[in-house]
Amino acid sequence: MSYQNRLLAAPHAASGGLKVFIARLTAGWTALQLFMIALVAVPTTLALLYFGIYASKRYESESVFVVRSVSSNRLSGLAMFFQSFGISRAADDTHAVENYMLSRDALRELETLLPMRKIFAREGVDIFATFPYVWSGNSFERFYDYYLDRVSVVQDMTTGLTTLRVIAFKPEDSQAIARALLQLAEKLVNSMNERAQADTVRSATNELSLAEARVLSAQRDLAEFRNKALLIDPKLNSESALQIITALSTEAARAKAEVSDIEATAASSPALRGAKEHVESLQQRISDERAMLAGQKGALSDKIGDFDRLELSYDLAQKNLASSYSSLELARQEARRQQIYVETVVAPNLADGSTEPQRLRAIATVFICSFMVAAVIWILRAGTTEHAH
Repeated sequence: MSYQNRLLAAPHAASGGLKVFIARLTAGWTALQLFMIALVAVPTTLALLYFGIYASKRYESESVFVVRSVSSNRLSGLAMFFQSFGISRAADDTHAVENYMLSRDALRELETLLPMRKIFAREGVDIFATFPYVWSGNSFERFYDYYLDRVSVVQDMTTGLTTLRVIAFKPEDSQAIARALLQLAEKLVNSMNERAQADTVRSATNELSLAEARVLSAQRDLAEFRNKALLIDPKLNSESALQIITALSTEAARAKAEVSDIEATAASSPALRGAKEHVESLQQRISDERAMLAGQKGALSDKIGDFDRLELSYDLAQKNLASSYSSLELARQEARRQQIYVETVVAPNLADGSTEPQRLRAIATVFICSFMVAAVIWILRAGTTEHAH
């Protein structure tokens, strides 16, 4: 055989030899055994090719922060120790910040700050990791699901520290996203502070406005009463009336004594008549003054009752107004003390090496899962065969 013919025959000989080798290797194997081997070998080989060669590198940026609250509440124990420095943990606010970071609103804000879709669609990234996936669309909801796969926020309930992790295909991208998320968290907290302060002060301001209205109303009612009764203070008028009655009573007693003396010494004296008329005049004036003080409609006693009621309402309104002023100032101070803020404990790092994919672990996971599936099928098949015999 010529040299050229031997070269043409070499591939056929090699192909025939491979077929013979495979035939000898699989001689005596059943179809089920071949299927079991393929069930383990094929996924493992694909995982080896993908994670070992094709999968793109991913870089993680990690940051640690805590949400603090300056509060005036009285606590005890360890919380009091932190409180002594004017700082306390704000668990509810921490959950709010965490939920915001993983929300659609945060993603929309990120898209205004960074080219998010471009970041997760870098050139050279494998088609199974880039966005959009080959099997999904390019909608915002699909991008939000992708975002949740790349960003995680986990809080340590013991220490109160929250860890933010961002994964991207470039270390600069993951660090930029982490920094932007912390800025958005600070913006959210500032908005919450402003709203809390506005609500607290607004409530106290409304109470102050009501107190001022009550004072003005009570003052107006008191002025109307004085104008109608033509009295500044009925109490002062009553005191004057009592003084007049006392003076008239004293003078009437003296006049009665004088009448008695005249009757005892000179019963026929012309002065006796005048003395008696003087006594009657004094008694009539006393009766008139007493009637003006009490006992008839429009007397000073009725006016004093109305005046006391109006004056009491005015005093209470003034005290309520003073209390409202104090409450407003306390509300402003409390609003300043109740501020919350985000304190960054560890700044977002710039990774100098990829953390994902964990190639050996991924390949081993695929192999173990495939082997377990094959083992389950083998056991079920063996059990079925044994039961049939």
